[in-house]
Amino acid sequence: MRLLEAAFDLFEKKGFDNTTVDEIAHRCGMSKSTIYLHFRGKEDILVTGIQPLIDLLAGVLDAPEAGRGNYASRLEFVMRSYVHLGLSNRKEASVLALLGPETPVGILTRRRRSEIERSVADLILGGIEVGEFRGDLDPLLTARLLLSLSNWVTVWYQRNGVLAPEAIAQAVASLGLDGLTRS
Repeated sequence: MRLLEAAFDLFEKKGFDNTTVDEIAHRCGMSKSTIYLHFRGKEDILVTGIQPLIDLLAGVLDAPEAGRGNYASRLEFVMRSYVHLGLSNRKEASVLALLGPETPVGILTRRRRSEIERSVADLILGGIEVGEFRGDLDPLLTARLLLSLSNWVTVWYQRNGVLAPEAIAQAVASLGLDGLTRS
């Protein structure tokens, strides 16, 4: 949709808070009133644009690969998937990563983010309980750190850069898991 593309171009370049509906309308060649026929405001545009990505991110944990094998392979699958999803939905993912938790959309997405964090923490706890991961880890803090590592790639990634998405996904998973496993 042309409107969402225009909005996310602006959200990425100027930040969500610094973007106006007038600017979105101008960028996509629509009148402001036309936008308001379809959306209540820029928060509604933002939610519409990022909801599919949030659903995809949550769905990773329901994939068969996230539930079979040892805990390290499950967690590696999750981290690699998050990097790939973020890079294939880069604008939406980078805008989402930069949203403050107290923004209206941040509050709306907090519940889903918390569910994802708890699911990843459960994987880490399972790995600790079977002796696969270090016993001194706080599972929820570790989950948040690993998710940040996986998700933040979208903010700095350059499509014309030296590293391909798969190389980045491998590096993120390897670095994250090296800090969890027992030596």
